[in-house]
Amino acid sequence: VAAAVAGGAVALVVECAPHLTWLDYHAVIAMSARRVDERDAGWITNGAKLRFHPHYGFGLIDARGACALARLWKPYGAPRSAASGVVDVRAP
Repeated sequence: VAAAVAGGAVALVVECAPHLTWLDYHAVIAMSARRVDERDAGWITNGAKLRFHPHYGFGLIDARGACALARLWKPYGAPRSAASGVVDVRAP
């Protein structure tokens, strides 16, 4: 059930700001989420300076807050990639 609710919330955000990319949507959802169980000691600040919990992720999805943020969001631009060639990872 939770995945269906999350999918619906993301669909609303896409409808609010269809010009964004998947990377933008990921950031908008993470930045607009509300922390739950704040007294739990498992909350950490990740490399992007966002609060994260191994059980709760970024927290409770806030569809209204995410839509509001998405409307104001400046897109990151097209995702970039890099090729590193072929690396053999088989054990000897």
